Amino acid sequence: MSLFTKVFEKFFTPTDSVLFILRQIVSQENKKVQRPMSIKDQVFFIFANRMIIDAESALLLLKKGYYGSAYSLIAIMLRNEAMFASLISDEARLTAFWNEEKDTYQTDRGFYDSFKESCVRKVAQKEFGADAFHKSDLEKLLHGSCYAIRKAYSQKKFGEDGKSYPLIRMGKFFDKNNKRNADLLVRGALLDFLGIIFTDQQKSSKAAYKREYAYYDAVIAKTQSDIAKEERRLTRVSNEQKIIH
Repeated sequence: MSLFTKVFEKFFTPTDSVLFILRQIVSQENKKVQRPMSIKDQVFFIFANRMIIDAESALLLLKKGYYGSAYSLIAIMLRNEAMFASLISDEARLTAFWNEEKDTYQTDRGFYDSFKESCVRKVAQKEFGADAFHKSDLEKLLHGSCYAIRKAYSQKKFGEDGKSYPLIRMGKFFDKNNKRNADLLVRGALLDFLGIIFTDQQKSSKAAYKREYAYYDAVIAKTQSDIAKEERRLTRVSNEQKIIH
């Protein structure tokens, strides 16, 4: 294990570490990018900085106890991630995206067909994998789904009969499970975004960020371990509830 990795594991949470890695890449790209910037470079900076801002905002909402709003921001992060993935390997899409005006989506049928959510995801999945960019429960939040509201804005309570039920809390509350799950989702979205950057670098034969990639790899292993622990915990809780019922 490198000293770089040891320092990060000691002083940063995994999610904070991924944010730091993305900031480092943005900073280094800003120093070496040619001026005037190409459309692709400008699109990179727009999406990378937006991912950072939205991730920091979601984490702040988690600390405040506003889990539903945090989940909504995570859904937006996933949409931005899919859009970025659909653009970076296609010059024509990049140009069309960059030249969008206020009414383009409504008046240009070709643009509409190319940039509607289903098409964006289809292009992104073709480039980066069939399982990426789709979290249906989070997506439902952006459509005002009652099911999604109950799930994201509720605290689990238990009745006298031992059965659990969702109690909608339209204010802040504190729940370790919600905080842990949302933190994992923020971290996963950032890791996926970094994966897109690294994959694009490999395709274009750009100099790789070896140090950053090494830690990215370590955080993926840590995240997989955390997800496995969470799945075991949920299975244990589910089994305990079955015994109670």
